Amino acid sequence: MLLDEPFAGTDPAQGGALTMALLERLYIAGATVVVTTHLDRVKAFALEYPWLCNASVEFDLNAMRPSYRLRIGTPGGSAALAIAARLGMPAELLSRAEQLHREEAKSGLENALGKLENERVALEDERKLLATSRSQMQARSEQLAGEIEKVKRRELQVLSSDSVELRRRLRELRKRIREFEARIAEAKLEKAAEAKALERELRPLEQEARETHAVIRQSHGSKLVPLPKEAVRQGLGVMSRRYEREATIVEVFAEHVLLQLGALKVQVPYDDLAVSPNAAKERSDAKPAKATPRPSSSRQQSTAAAPPAPPIVIPHPENTIDLRGMNRDEAIERVEFFLDSALRKELSGICVIHGHGTGVLKAAVRSFLPKSPYVSSCWPGSREEGGDGVTLARLRDR
Repeated sequence: MLLDEPFAGTDPAQGGALTMALLERLYIAGATVVVTTHLDRVKAFALEYPWLCNASVEFDLNAMRPSYRLRIGTPGGSAALAIAARLGMPAELLSRAEQLHREEAKSGLENALGKLENERVALEDERKLLATSRSQMQARSEQLAGEIEKVKRRELQVLSSDSVELRRRLRELRKRIREFEARIAEAKLEKAAEAKALERELRPLEQEARETHAVIRQSHGSKLVPLPKEAVRQGLGVMSRRYEREATIVEVFAEHVLLQLGALKVQVPYDDLAVSPNAAKERSDAKPAKATPRPSSSRQQSTAAAPPAPPIVIPHPENTIDLRGMNRDEAIERVEFFLDSALRKELSGICVIHGHGTGVLKAAVRSFLPKSPYVSSCWPGSREEGGDGVTLARLRDR
């Protein structure tokens, strides 16, 4: 029901009373009513009962035009005097009218409405100020984030430079260790005393190599974030914790993935995969491509059944390294890193795939493994394990 200015043609006090009585009766009858009025008593009446609600259409007194914005909960005030001034009514008449209006006002409704309007304007100004402050804080936050990112990149550059130098030093140490081991092997055939002296010189080199390798692992590990299994997908660039190298995911299986490490392809478990903090943040906002794992073979799933007694080593993804396609020096370096990792993981043995080819890799691996301090014994693989293209090694107890 719509009531437009009910009882407006009579005394405002009596017209207001009639309007209020009518509204009460309509409420009891369950009617939904919209009422337009200029009567202050009706506006005040609506503030007293929860089943009534004031509303008004905003009027811009500065521009002297309506804004057509509906304000629910706020009663509207009369702008007759302001409009009369805008239309050119003499100032002395307006001044007298305002004086009479103030003197005759019997309620504080106009003052209440004025206060409400002032509060609304103040709140709107505060909202704009907060919006400006929020925008400035966002801009400052983005600026700080950019500066932090620059600092992180500089740190990573320094770490990368240090890591390159440490790896160079580690290669030199391992080369010297191999030379000492060769000299020790020769000296044992001739002079036992010289062999013992060479072994004493070898120990500090081995210790320095272990410490250098530990520093490299720590510098890489502190800047890496584990890659969630659901983010794994073919073609993704990652870091291998075990090999401490950048790699690309070639294939995804149920229990492991196949990585491309340069010319080398290796199988690693999901928890071996990591990424830089920046890459992890970028991927957190993107929906990863869903990988379709390929089922592992029954041989790979039965690793827990491997008997502990030597000389048996059952190959599985975690203890297997594939050297095919690599040159001799690179292959031996990979085997050294792999032995370090296997010892840390307390594996009982490893499986080295070198293939047949020209026989250079096979000869290098089978020459190196018996000399390694990590290896207690090694032997060619059986036909089921890959035959002569594979070498198995049993690791020493720590």
